[in-house]
Amino acid sequence: MAIMKMCMVNIVGPINDFERIALNYVAESNIHTENVFSVLDNVKGMYAYNEDSRVFEIEEQALSLLELAGINETEISETDSYKEFEKDAPRNMGCILNGLNSVKESIASLTEDRKRMYAKLQEYDELRKQLRPIETADIDLNRLYEFEFIKFRFGKMPIKSYRILYEYLEGINTFFLKASEDEEYVWGVYFVPKNGEEKADAILSSLYFERVRISNNVHGTPKNSLDYLDGREKYRKGRIEQIDSEIKELLKVKAEFIVYAKNFSQRMIKLQQVKKVAGHTKESFYIVGWMAAKDADKLEKNLVNEAQLVFLTEEPKDVSKITPPTKLKNFILFRPFEMFVNMYGTPAYNEFDPTWIFAISYFIMFGMMFGDVGQGLLLVIGGFLIAKLKKSRLGAIIGLVGISSMVFGAFYGSVFGNEEIIHGYNPMENMMDMLMYAVYLGVGVLLFVMLVNILIGIKNRDIRKALLSQNGLAGLVFYSLTVFTVVSVMLKGEAASKPIIYTIIAMILVIMIQEPVSRLLKRKKNWMPEKKGMFITEAFFEAFEIVLSFVTNTLSFIRVGAFALIHVGMMGVVKILAQMMGGMDSPSIVVIILGNILVIGLEGLVVGIQTLRLEFFEMFNRFYSGSGREFRSLNEDKY
Repeated sequence: MAIMKMCMVNIVGPINDFERIALNYVAESNIHTENVFSVLDNVKGMYAYNEDSRVFEIEEQALSLLELAGINETEISETDSYKEFEKDAPRNMGCILNGLNSVKESIASLTEDRKRMYAKLQEYDELRKQLRPIETADIDLNRLYEFEFIKFRFGKMPIKSYRILYEYLEGINTFFLKASEDEEYVWGVYFVPKNGEEKADAILSSLYFERVRISNNVHGTPKNSLDYLDGREKYRKGRIEQIDSEIKELLKVKAEFIVYAKNFSQRMIKLQQVKKVAGHTKESFYIVGWMAAKDADKLEKNLVNEAQLVFLTEEPKDVSKITPPTKLKNFILFRPFEMFVNMYGTPAYNEFDPTWIFAISYFIMFGMMFGDVGQGLLLVIGGFLIAKLKKSRLGAIIGLVGISSMVFGAFYGSVFGNEEIIHGYNPMENMMDMLMYAVYLGVGVLLFVMLVNILIGIKNRDIRKALLSQNGLAGLVFYSLTVFTVVSVMLKGEAASKPIIYTIIAMILVIMIQEPVSRLLKRKKNWMPEKKGMFITEAFFEAFEIVLSFVTNTLSFIRVGAFALIHVGMMGVVKILAQMMGGMDSPSIVVIILGNILVIGLEGLVVGIQTLRLEFFEMFNRFYSGSGREFRSLNEDKY
């Protein structure tokens, strides 16, 4: 459970070997490359490499052809047929691109025909949308378009407007023919003499008539046109299947080349990523980056036969211009939770890695809030299946917290909301105790994270962080004595002694003056604030806010107990509904299943978010900054 030790790697070699070294060694190693110009500024005459955008064109074309061909890449093994391209890969990109263009040209007429077929199908869909509402209208559309002195409009209007339509049409020689009706609209067509169309349009528009234009590509009645479109669509789809079959047959011959081109492009993309950060002079190339110490040793051994290559490593303390990225190394069960830690902020290289604290506390709090053996088992099965099939860290987290849910479910005696199978500690029967236990948990967690903050401050020799701040020794003493006082009053009815009260006040004063005191201890000049009155006012309100934050942070943990009660309550509602639907003696199985699914989905999501909130807002902001940057390798599996 630590941050892996890093070293800066410097690779220098003859410029003619850059592409070979970058492809065969650098791109295949776990290196976090850095921009050479941000690290080395003492090399004269250094230039950046130019990127070659053709590689992205190759990838796009190869993927497009693979999709058209329906090729299963696993069935195509690379042979030596195209290995000559690898000898001078970047300069042979033009040959590969020409080859792909040649393949595309061989199927160009078929792909164009395919596009036309799909365009026609889209056109048919649009025509259907126009014709469906007036499908029952017995109107010959061909005749309508031949009218010279009569205008017509297809469209729809609200049902309320239709009911008063004829009151508005009196005296304007306009006739409305209703075609169909749904819950909101009446569809139809109105006819009006040419010399009265403006007035009719204005009246119908005031009644919220929305015109739908009918294409003049349809013929006969709407029903006849729809039947015709169905027939044409069937023909077009059949033609598309035929074209796809012909394309696949033509591309099958070039399958090996297409797969090679795709794999080649992906190798070249890695080269482009190295090029973006590398530099060169007229004679040499320069690559710099961070590697874990063991990976750097492995790369150095791989390069041992490259006689003209210079391979140097530097310790982070010797690199002044750039800080190392952070690569976490955690126990396998804690590793999935790195995702949430990085969401808050990646630990800086010399910072404390809080993943194990996050993992343990998240595991415990989720189980306390969502304790159920049966539902937890479903989370375990579903989570680990997602993790295995999708390589998802979130799936692994769901599986792990499902185990916690099962453990606390056994303690609570809950199996799919049933408390009769296992007799346990029912939260609803011990409501006040559950809420108090949640507060005790909050107190313990806050004291623990403040202790962690003190240890981090001591390690970093930060006096203010370790001793004077609200999360340092002063805050720890203040909070622990305050909690002790409150508990004594509640349980024994005894008021706090004067020494305790004086100590609490003293700790508040220390927190208030932490900034000037820390400056004084660091022997800085002008450690006293210039505007003392303003400083005292600001310090007072900051102290008040700090005290208030301790109260709110502690009470926030009540939600741990509250959600345990909510879970029992929701499952009680499911049980009541099942008995209402099926009877007291034989409750509805369907309701029970659907209720459990709803609770798992809804409450599981809410509990997960609330636990995350407690981690971020009540815990992390007391000891963790997350100001680092994540280690990113060209060749690393991030799962």
